[in-house]
This record gives sequence, structure tokens and C-alpha cells, in this order.
Amino acid sequence: MYTLSQDTEQSRRERLRDRNVRGLVELLSRRGELRGVHPMADHVVDTFAWTV
Repeated sequence: MYTLSQDTEQSRRERLRDRNVRGLVELLSRRGELRGVHPMADHVVDTFAWTV
């Protein structure tokens, strides 16, 4: 069972994750030459594209 502080921490982590993914997607949209530099970044962006 979660306590209030655990719920708050979980919510904070989810917002941070979403913000970071959004920033990565925006960056790779603007700067196509960065594709292929970091395979994990490409994977995250490709995975996000499938959900939209």
C-alpha cells in the first residue's frame, strides 16, 4: 500500500519521465542529424511514435 509521500514521489517521477521523453522527441525532430548517435534515444523516440 502506498503512502501519500510515495504517491507524491511516484507522481513526480512520472512527470519528470514524460518531460524528458517530450524533450528528446522534440530535439530529434528539430535535429535529424542526431539520429543514430545514441541507439537508446532512437528507440525511445520510435516507441513514442508508435503510441501517437
